[in-house]
Amino acid sequence: MNRSPFDITGRIALVTGGSAGLGAAAARTLAAAGARVALAARDPERLEASAASLRVEGAEVMSVPLDVTDSDSTHRAVERVMRELGGLHILVNAAGTIVRGSILEATAADFDEVMRTNAFGTWNLCRAASRYMQAGGAIVNVISTAGLIGMSDRSAYAASKGAATMITRSLAVELAPRGIRVNAVAPGPFATDMSSASQSTERWKKLIAERVPLKRVATAGEIGPPILFLASDASSFITGVVLPVDGGWTAS
Repeated sequence: MNRSPFDITGRIALVTGGSAGLGAAAARTLAAAGARVALAARDPERLEASAASLRVEGAEVMSVPLDVTDSDSTHRAVERVMRELGGLHILVNAAGTIVRGSILEATAADFDEVMRTNAFGTWNLCRAASRYMQAGGAIVNVISTAGLIGMSDRSAYAASKGAATMITRSLAVELAPRGIRVNAVAPGPFATDMSSASQSTERWKKLIAERVPLKRVATAGEIGPPILFLASDASSFITGVVLPVDGGWTAS
């Protein structure tokens, strides 16, 4: 029987933001498809707890503390993955932060923080990983629908995700001659810790009822399969794409 194009057995994946939410869900899906996973995040205790939960499910996982906004930390983490696991085939950039509030409420420090994490952090990991990735490598950035459409009270966040969108497209062109694909997923309304402050608000409920054609929010586990698709040979002729995972929101 021919091997499934979704089978990534033996490949090594580095997943940032892996201690919770969409990063942890992506790691779980990649591990189930056969990958050896390096799980990365800032908080060592939460990170190891997340890694331990995947090991209970039979995954081969190592935890790698790193700060995506620190170039030295990032390069050390990638070098450790190369040294201890023997390679790097897949990078998933799921680390991120959000700042909510109008432009009159937000501060310059808020803007700097969200841009540093979401935009520079994505670029920083791509730079570190691409030093070592060989032909056949795949990078999947977790963007947001906020990087594709206008969104009030989140201008700093939207700016950071718009920047990450263009980082994805630019690096797809730049790294294509080396056989490295770069794509992104753009989650819409997901029920995660990051969105917990919004889920009980009337704005959130109205969004789901009026703007999301599927009329529901997504669970964290629903981000894994689209990421697996973009990381695997199933998308071998796809690069530079931003795939909305949003229940039809950006199409409506």
